Amino acid sequence: MKKENLLLIVGVFFAALCQAQNIGETLQYSQQETLGTARYRSLSGAFGALGGDLTALSENPAGSAVFKNSFGSVTLSGNTRTNDVSYFRNTLLSQETNLNFNQLGAVFVFANNASDSGINKLTLALTYNQTADFRDLFVASGLSNTSVDSYFLTDAGNFALNNLLRRPGESLTDAYLDIGDDRNLGFAAQQAFLALEANIIVPVSEDPENTEYRTTLGNAPFDQQYTYTSSGFAGKFTANLGLQVAENYYFGLNLNSHSATSTKITEFSELDNDPDSPIDEVIFRNNLTSISSGFSLNLGVIAKVTDQFRAGLSYESPTWNTITEEISQRLTNILDTDDINEIPTEINQDVISRSSNNTLRLNANPNVVTILPDYQLRTPGKLTASAAILFGKQGLISFDYSYKDYSNTRYSDEFGSGFNDLNIAIKETFKATSAFRVGGEYRQENWSYRAGFRYEESPYKTTTRNPYTGSTRGYAIGLGYNFGKIKVDLAYDRSEQNRNQEFYPNSGFTNTTQINSRNNSITATLSLNL
Repeated sequence: MKKENLLLIVGVFFAALCQAQNIGETLQYSQQETLGTARYRSLSGAFGALGGDLTALSENPAGSAVFKNSFGSVTLSGNTRTNDVSYFRNTLLSQETNLNFNQLGAVFVFANNASDSGINKLTLALTYNQTADFRDLFVASGLSNTSVDSYFLTDAGNFALNNLLRRPGESLTDAYLDIGDDRNLGFAAQQAFLALEANIIVPVSEDPENTEYRTTLGNAPFDQQYTYTSSGFAGKFTANLGLQVAENYYFGLNLNSHSATSTKITEFSELDNDPDSPIDEVIFRNNLTSISSGFSLNLGVIAKVTDQFRAGLSYESPTWNTITEEISQRLTNILDTDDINEIPTEINQDVISRSSNNTLRLNANPNVVTILPDYQLRTPGKLTASAAILFGKQGLISFDYSYKDYSNTRYSDEFGSGFNDLNIAIKETFKATSAFRVGGEYRQENWSYRAGFRYEESPYKTTTRNPYTGSTRGYAIGLGYNFGKIKVDLAYDRSEQNRNQEFYPNSGFTNTTQINSRNNSITATLSLNL
């Protein structure tokens, strides 16, 4: 394969693996959104003591035994995500709309007519539920007194110059790979290497042991723009077993197979407004693709205390995930040739290209997709207590309370202690959280009218930390019509959350943007009594 083509590399790149993970990324796998059937969403997921809904089996597997007959459903949902993004007193609005299937499943009910048996009913269910939608888009733009050069200078200061230079005859691609594959150098040294190749930083001395570097960028302020685009989904396939014991007790077990795929593309652009600087613009682009698979189980019970009151209790185990990631990046420095008489001799000729009569581009592009070694992530378990009041066939009110300790999240890998620092940071950063869900339904002939509210605490111990994800609030309304064998349900739900997002976590460039994110969804479910 020619060097100018994109290379796919599987290497150790141990330091890159550690750098790819940060506190904020942890929540991608441990938080679940309220997705699923329209009925489930219109009650904001308050189904732990109710059952009788295929998405609700994810909350309390005993709910399958509540079904009176075999049943199937499929769900289509449209979502609009709106982000108000503030960066140094400049606010931009970004919006993205998408449509997808997010639920499919069926439950099969087997009644036991043996009079001497304590088991009245056995149920088997197979379901798929989307648990997270990673599609997102936002743009942050503003004037900053801090340049992105601090990202590269901080990394460069840890390495001697001779470790960041190409060997005679070595290509940019080969040097990038060699640096990343050296466990004494790794990802941080790769960043410094790219900045040297693009002439964004230069050594203060040509001494091979030099560890001091300076920027070639001018003085503040810097006109910056950060574009973030993500895509992908997380989903869960569930095999469920349910039992109705006597008349008043329901038990259930779920075996869950989790999968997730996400791609995040970030591009940071910085315009140099200093008239004495030869640099017009710096562009830093990164792509990160993550693929994960995992396993978990659920146990649950529902008790019919009276004809009007039900109570439920369920436990969701930690999810044991195995994750593979791919990283690619490039760094471009655009120079104004009216301000520079000649290209510095230390710049390698293979990074230079002319884009116009008075502009040169220095493209530090390794043309490499690096596949990192697999690592493991254990997300925290969850305990849910539920209660519901039923008003005969006229309606119901349901309430769920969940407890989840995010500080129990743990990373591990084949190197043994590779994630010790990150695990310590998780323990110090995250806390146990409570989540509340309440929903109600009123029935009139074949019509059902529903509404719900939910609130989940922020998993962060303090609001002053960057990054930071705030509490989530949401409400929903819904409508359903029963045709007899077929049921149609519709739901509208809205949620809101504030967060501070770092551009480059764990780096010397600490700029963040404040985001108010709002999700508006319309969901339709078609159900069939089998």
